[in-house]
Amino acid sequence: MNAVSIRSLLCCVVLLLVLDNHPAHANQKMTIMTTKPSMAPCHPSTNQVVRSDFNRNNKPSLSSDNLSNFVGFRGGAIFKKKKQAAAPPASKTKNSNLKSAFAKVFIGTTVESVLMHQVLLFAFGLSNEFKDKTFASVVQFLLIFSVVFGSSTYGAVIDNGLSAATQQFLSPNEVPGDSDWYSKLQKPSWNPPGWVFPIMWLIISKPTQFVALWKLKEMKMTMTGSEDLALLVYCIHLSLGDAWNKIFFGLQQIKVGVVVISAFWTLLLASTYFFYAINPSAGLFMVPTCLWVTVAASLNWSIYMQN
Repeated sequence: MNAVSIRSLLCCVVLLLVLDNHPAHANQKMTIMTTKPSMAPCHPSTNQVVRSDFNRNNKPSLSSDNLSNFVGFRGGAIFKKKKQAAAPPASKTKNSNLKSAFAKVFIGTTVESVLMHQVLLFAFGLSNEFKDKTFASVVQFLLIFSVVFGSSTYGAVIDNGLSAATQQFLSPNEVPGDSDWYSKLQKPSWNPPGWVFPIMWLIISKPTQFVALWKLKEMKMTMTGSEDLALLVYCIHLSLGDAWNKIFFGLQQIKVGVVVISAFWTLLLASTYFFYAINPSAGLFMVPTCLWVTVAASLNWSIYMQN
């Protein structure tokens, strides 16, 4: 091989390196498109010679248009640049993430309902399992208390982390993500102040629910179809309350939150009816929670209409 051939080979190598590292092509992958053995690049669909890519001397042109389409020639193969796949739109990614989050909330709500229902069934059946009634009453108290006051804790365990409901339970104005999101929403003039929420839940709603369940427990129910259904509906209503907190405050989805809190309110009324049918006193102790959730649901609807 003479010196001229060596210089020509080196020039080709340098040219290929320069083209491969050109700023416009540095981050693009290469694919091979086979054509007829020819120095003239052919159109990929018609296999016709693209004359615009040749100069007057019938040699490959290194114009910017040519460089934007072809990298080089080797044995009749044209090395054409393959454009990188465009990243999916941000809106599509967000929708996909929301669907996954909703699916997780739905599954968590289902499992939470079943788990709390089984806990209540176990608690109600302890009276017949232990001869020591005092010990049985203490265990029943703790189990029923855990369901009524700690339903969000069941959800947190299922979600493998602290749920939005747990955070919002005592601090309704502190939300994950954008901490100013809730404060920036348009609200009705009758919007209750933040300090009212923990008072209503901890001092009025939750204690009266506990008393209602305790009255049902004292009846030593045989857990027939209607009695079992009453406890199941009550547990589903608790799970939907936790799901609403996750969706409204955690995912900050007002529209879906309206749907969930409406279902939450409906099942609360249903469980109150079932409780009253078994023990009228137990049903009446559920009324304060019904009134408060009516206010909360109305507030959610009003926020949805104004935003």
